[in-house]
Amino acid sequence: MAVLARNCLRFVFFITSNYKLFKSLPYVLQKRLYVAKEGDNFFFRREKISKQVINFSLSPNTKNTLMRKKIFILVLALATINVSFALNLPIEKPRLKASEIMIPIGLKGEKISLLELSKISVKDVQDISGRKMKFADKLVFKAAQKKLRQNINPDGTINSKKIEKAYKKAKGGESGFHLGGFALGFLLGLIGVLIAYLINDGYKSNRVKWSWIGFLIALAISLAFII
Repeated sequence: MAVLARNCLRFVFFITSNYKLFKSLPYVLQKRLYVAKEGDNFFFRREKISKQVINFSLSPNTKNTLMRKKIFILVLALATINVSFALNLPIEKPRLKASEIMIPIGLKGEKISLLELSKISVKDVQDISGRKMKFADKLVFKAAQKKLRQNINPDGTINSKKIEKAYKKAKGGESGFHLGGFALGFLLGLIGVLIAYLINDGYKSNRVKWSWIGFLIALAISLAFII
C-alpha cells in the first residue's frame, strides 16, 4: 500500500512539474492534482478523478456522434408514440342536425325542419296548418317547443338518441315507420295528431297512425315521471 501511495504521489508531482502537460488538463483536474500535491487525501479523490479523465478523454467528434444518436432515438420514439396514438383515436361519427329532419306540416305538403319547428310562432303554425288553435292548444304547443329545444344542441345537432335512431330507421312511405307522423304526435301531442289529420297526401293514413303512436309513447313517459 505504501508503494502504491508513493507511486501515485510521484505521478502527481510529475504532472504538476510539467507545466505544458499540466495546463493541457481540464481546470477541474488541475485543481484536484494541485490539492493532492499539497497533502490532501489523494486516495479519497482518485475515483472521481479517474471518471473525469475518462469523460474528458472523449474527443469532440465522439461526443457529437453519441449526442446525435441519442437525439435520433428520442425523435424516433416520439414519432412512434404519436403514430400509435393517432391510430387508436376513435372516429367520431357526424351528429344528426335538426335542420336535416324535415316534417310535413302544411295543407299542401309544406315541410319544416325540427329546428324551425322549435322556433316557429303559434301564428305561423296556424297559417301553415290552416287551423286556429285554442288557448289550451297554444299552451301545449309552447310546452312541446320547449321540450324540443332541450333536445337540440347550440350548434344545431340532435342530443336525443331516440330521435336519431328513429330518423335512421325512418322509411316515410305508405307502410312502415313514418318519422313525420311519429314526431308530430311525440313532440306536439294531440296538436301533432290533429295536424297529421290535416295533411292530405298519399301517406295520410300511415302518418295519422304513427302520430297516435308517438303521442301515446310521450304520454306514457310523462305518466311514468309523475308516478
